[in-house]
Amino acid sequence: MNIVALLIGLLSTLVHSAEDYQRWIRTQREVKLGHALVVHGLNTEPEKMGHLISELNQRGHDVLLLKLLGHNADLERMKKVTADEWKAQFREAHAEVLRANRGHGGKFTFVGFSLGGLLGMDFIAHNPSHGIDQAILFAPALKIRTTSYFVNAARVLGGEAVIPSVSPTAYRAQHGTTVAAYHALFDTVASFNQGDFSLINIPAVVFMDRNDELVSYGKIRRLVERLNRWELVTVDNRDSTLRPKYNHLIIDPDALGAQEWDEKVRPSLDKFLGR
Repeated sequence: MNIVALLIGLLSTLVHSAEDYQRWIRTQREVKLGHALVVHGLNTEPEKMGHLISELNQRGHDVLLLKLLGHNADLERMKKVTADEWKAQFREAHAEVLRANRGHGGKFTFVGFSLGGLLGMDFIAHNPSHGIDQAILFAPALKIRTTSYFVNAARVLGGEAVIPSVSPTAYRAQHGTTVAAYHALFDTVASFNQGDFSLINIPAVVFMDRNDELVSYGKIRRLVERLNRWELVTVDNRDSTLRPKYNHLIIDPDALGAQEWDEKVRPSLDKFLGR
């Protein structure tokens, strides 16, 4: 292969990646209130953030959905993913939303589920001029249950090993999560814990189920108590229509339960976003 063909191949890969890993979903409202960056959870099918995106669109926000490496039908990529790669993706998406919001006068809202919430808060905790006005977090993986770290024992299998998922099939990006992806999650938690927590004290609403299997409800509650601009909304997904039911998964009415969504999540979003 000559150098020209090689460069063309690399360029097409970059273009393909940009199209595959970021997607704008525009509001149909005449009055635009701002822009939002939405990031999914670990091994969560990115398009399953669609209901939340619709809630934001209905409230006048253009939304950029970020799809993390390893979550776009590319299991082989997940076998080699690192925290630094996810952080680089976040920085790029953040800059895109910041550019879109510049001069508009609306608010920059960050919305993250699980790993997505962690990546956003880690970014904010290390960047004083982050420019994010407010955050909506669903079971953010800021404080992991001690039992979740048992997956570290799988290090001996290597990063390419795949641990079967317990999440409902339709919500999985892959049939399982690679050890490399778990390592990247834990590395990001460590990075977040080294950040400046005063920087994350922006207006934020946090939705958590008390029985979350991955994230410690008690530790999140204590973190919220330290941050006077954060609000914790406790939800219960006992009426989830999904099987198997997974308490960590609370991102739409099917996962949480339609009544709980209508009584807890939707009113909180209305209040928080100023509808």
